[in-house]
Amino acid sequence: MNPQLPADEDPFLDSYLSKLEPFSPRAGFEDRIMAQVLAPAPRWIRQLQAYLRTLAHTERVWWLVGGMATMSFASLTAIVALIATRTADVRTVWDGTLTGVLLPSWRAFLGMATDIVRRTYSLFEILAVHEHTLVAVAAVAAVWTMLSAWALHRMMQPVGSAGRR
Repeated sequence: MNPQLPADEDPFLDSYLSKLEPFSPRAGFEDRIMAQVLAPAPRWIRQLQAYLRTLAHTERVWWLVGGMATMSFASLTAIVALIATRTADVRTVWDGTLTGVLLPSWRAFLGMATDIVRRTYSLFEILAVHEHTLVAVAAVAAVWTMLSAWALHRMMQPVGSAGRR
């Protein structure tokens, strides 16, 4: 009777296994396999694509695109001609726009930005009273940033990838 040896201690089996060539797929194996997998688009996307393909072959679309290009060129030409022939009027409108709209908007933006900087600085003054508080806030912010980056990385992986659990 032949005594049964465990598989990891059998020299006969080990000699046969050592003669076998190692089997592993070549680089890019997953990409080649996944390139052959067909995942059909939803029905409404296929219908929309078919409609757009037929629309591009009709003459109406070419007339529409040509008309839009012509209108764009004509309006640009009219604007350039207006600016070139009526420089005094354009300058008056520009000065009125500059002093009536742009400068007050810029001043309002600077006022809001100054207020935001002042409030942020006062928050740091409050936190800086206790240096341990500032260190704790910085540590929490660093950990939060790393966790956010990790979560974003996890969400950007495809659902069926090997890295996603």
